[in-house]
Amino acid sequence: MNENGRGMKRSALFILHPSSFILLFTLLLHADAIKGWWLYDDPQLVLEAQRQPLTSLFFNPAEYVHLAAHTFVPLQLVSYKIDLLFGVRPVVFYAHQLLALALAVVLLFFVLRQHIDEKFAAAGAALFASSWAATYAVRTLMIRHYVEGLVLALIALLLWRRRPMAASFFYLLAMLAKEVYAPLPLLFLLIEREPRRRFAWPAASFVIWLFWRWRMTQLVGGYAPFPSLREIAGLPPILWSHLIGPAHSLVAPLIFAIGAAAIVIAYLVRDRFRAAAIIITIAAVATAPIVALAGNFEWRYSFAFVACVIAALTIAAGRVNRRWSLIALSLLAVTATAMSFPQRRDYREQTRIIEAEGRYVASQPPTAASLAATAPEWYLGGLAQLRRAPSPRYFFSRFAIVAGEVDPARAVTFDTHAQLVPLTSATSFGTPSEWTRERAAFVASAPLNITFSLAHHDASWRLGPAGGEFTFLTSPGWTAIPIPPEGARRVPAARERQWFRIRRAAPDGSWTLSPVLPVPREGETTRWKRP
Repeated sequence: MNENGRGMKRSALFILHPSSFILLFTLLLHADAIKGWWLYDDPQLVLEAQRQPLTSLFFNPAEYVHLAAHTFVPLQLVSYKIDLLFGVRPVVFYAHQLLALALAVVLLFFVLRQHIDEKFAAAGAALFASSWAATYAVRTLMIRHYVEGLVLALIALLLWRRRPMAASFFYLLAMLAKEVYAPLPLLFLLIEREPRRRFAWPAASFVIWLFWRWRMTQLVGGYAPFPSLREIAGLPPILWSHLIGPAHSLVAPLIFAIGAAAIVIAYLVRDRFRAAAIIITIAAVATAPIVALAGNFEWRYSFAFVACVIAALTIAAGRVNRRWSLIALSLLAVTATAMSFPQRRDYREQTRIIEAEGRYVASQPPTAASLAATAPEWYLGGLAQLRRAPSPRYFFSRFAIVAGEVDPARAVTFDTHAQLVPLTSATSFGTPSEWTRERAAFVASAPLNITFSLAHHDASWRLGPAGGEFTFLTSPGWTAIPIPPEGARRVPAARERQWFRIRRAAPDGSWTLSPVLPVPREGETTRWKRP
């Protein structure tokens, strides 16, 4: 055979390879994601990627903590910096996100193929590509570090047997992308065939990362109180719902439950202790980083968990290695694919109001009506800064109205159908009669005591007198955050001076409001008292 013939044969083999079909399947299934717009933390991440020098992301704690003071994920902004080479264009960011997910799916196939037949590996990869976790991740730019962290973790698994030093380097990169991949060496144990001294490399990577994280954030452990036993006990049903995603009927959850149970039981019966060891190890890798988040568990936290669960289920089906186990795994993939279409509609439904508010702030002239917004203040504030020009005013609670700072007749809001309507014709921020009653209950001379300190990125406060209900109000946005009379919270460093008010509601229904006060700088305290 001549060189041209051999080249054509190699090309044909590449096109017909299962990984090519998996790549194409993922790209086609989620192609509509590239039409997305900025959401949630996206504008602030873009701004930080523009502002922070590359070296500061890794080595300057004072600069890095403008992004976050509770976690160390520098590769997230590195990824954003790459996209910014092509301008501040959402389509570039979403295309990057889609390619990252597709690469993760293909790498998952190759990792699984090391342990089971490629037919099972292909079915498992397709199941992950169509899962709710993937559907959500490819449309949520701010969790790209979960996706790219998975890419790096899978590369580490692929390299472990032949290149443990290189594998440990990618393990370090995976942790620098997202800390959830720190337990990865437990999976090295499952595929280890040589003396344990090879584990010096991942151990060194972990120690380097741990010291690096402490150097940049002054944290070794978690940043939030450990959840209660009741919160931990409530985590399994939450994780199950995150595995299958929003369900529109009982059929899909039933198929998942029966198919997964049949595969796992058959695997345990076949391999017994070996099967139990593999399942327990993968479960430990999947759950160890997220148990501490049980008290306030969000969709994005389960991305790596879902990848581990689907990998374990695929390995179980492949080790059973029966026709029915391949059919069962394939049925789960088909079911997940069918569910992904209504699930993406659900996601668009969930985000259409925040997107509408964002587009209003990003595009309307500064003279446009004030917007009564439900989106986070940092989201709209980030869009206003990206705009590089004055934007319309926006506020986030009715307190701006009852305090007389906003004229409701000159304000608009978005209704449940994401249609722009006058604020006076909506009820989301109250009604004119409610505003009038609340204004009448205002007591300007009521006592109020405020002590607000900031040290080592921990904000702490004491408010009084006792017996009232307190609300922290940002200024000028009027975001309303109910807070206890005394507490503390870890916060990122602010780039500009920030301001706040405190509202105290007395038991008799009256209320009072502090003047605008400065959020203290690092090491400072703001004190104010009305006797």
